[in-house]
Amino acid sequence: MSVVILLSLLAGLATCGSCGAVNNTILFISNKWVNTSFNIKAVIGEPELLSVFEDPTSYVGWGYPSVFSAILENGIAGYRMIYQGWFDNQVSTKLALLAESLDAVSWKPASTDGPLAPNALFDLENQELSQVFDDAAFTANASQRLKMLLTNETVLVSQNGTHFEVWPHVKWTTKYIDPGFFAFRRPDVGDIVSTSRPQALRPVGRHIGIHNGSDWTDLDYNTTQCYPVDRIYQQWDQPYGMPVFLYEGLYIGYLWRYWIPHG
Repeated sequence: MSVVILLSLLAGLATCGSCGAVNNTILFISNKWVNTSFNIKAVIGEPELLSVFEDPTSYVGWGYPSVFSAILENGIAGYRMIYQGWFDNQVSTKLALLAESLDAVSWKPASTDGPLAPNALFDLENQELSQVFDDAAFTANASQRLKMLLTNETVLVSQNGTHFEVWPHVKWTTKYIDPGFFAFRRPDVGDIVSTSRPQALRPVGRHIGIHNGSDWTDLDYNTTQCYPVDRIYQQWDQPYGMPVFLYEGLYIGYLWRYWIPHG
């Protein structure tokens, strides 16, 4: 497996008002791969802003949104997005929040009648979430299609993204993993691969670790292959995580960075 790797700044996600920090995303694609491929030409484009979603009650600067297809009310096909937020900017109150869309571009908060916020699924308490993984292609149990990974080792499962239950006797890790952590599948072998910032390397530097496993209880975090991306950017930003998506036979990684301006 190779995660294709080219620095291309995509978009700003959020700003820390007190420190002037900005969260950005970088797309990695290999220049060597582009130059040796047929019918592909590398060009510098300008991303088009299609929409902006603002949560009505919570701060979502570290929201880690996950988007998946879903059947909405009245049987309409659409999309749901789950993310975490801090209710009323209170650090001690973290919520799992839900939004819905018909086209994955224009979003609105879902109506859940949840705790504290009208679109809250539940109170995360002392936990954080980083991803809700759509495992539909690899699980025979529809009730376990969506897997929500929490920092306290717990995996929550759901069929539709509106009601989650604890997956009994399943712990996705044996140690605390700081968000953002993300998982993806290798269809050719069925393995689960995850990316994260290994705690053991902090505060020396921020690396991206690649972890391999055969199922959700076999992600071996003791054999970590690390990419020292902090050496490239350590003077001016901090890598926080790298979600990976399979597209046309390629694994595309998006490096999420927290940038603190200097000067």
